[in-house]
Amino acid sequence: MKKNILSAVALLLFSTGASSQVKLGLKAGTNFCFVSGLNNDYKSRVAINAGVLVKGNISKKVFIQPEILYSIKGFRFPATAFNSDGFTNLNYISIPVMAGYSITDKLNLMAGPEFNILTKAMSKFDNARHDITKNFNTFEFGAGIGLTYIEVKGLGLE
Repeated sequence: MKKNILSAVALLLFSTGASSQVKLGLKAGTNFCFVSGLNNDYKSRVAINAGVLVKGNISKKVFIQPEILYSIKGFRFPATAFNSDGFTNLNYISIPVMAGYSITDKLNLMAGPEFNILTKAMSKFDNARHDITKNFNTFEFGAGIGLTYIEVKGLGLE
């Protein structure tokens, strides 16, 4: 399954070369992690992502933007009778494949599927780190939406 996804992303990355304009880029951003299915006392976290992207124009207004990111997600949890409060970090290789529409020359709207492969899950409480990778699925599927604002040629904000 992982090999199929990575092969599909590689194909997307290299097939965009057939379009009229291809741009390579670096990306760094913020994840707003929302927790579902857990106790209401668990709190969402803000974390980071960073990686590379390829933007290939399909037309003047439409583009596709596959990305490969290292992404951290997670949550905070309260103290219990058995342990102190703490947090859990979920580290992923994320592969979003965004389709975009250029609203103006500087503003783009994007949406698309995201494939996530868990590399490590760590929890910290009672002043110790605990490897909890085996407690989570190694593959997740999600969706992403976003806006990109490009002020200076070659430099943008997502």
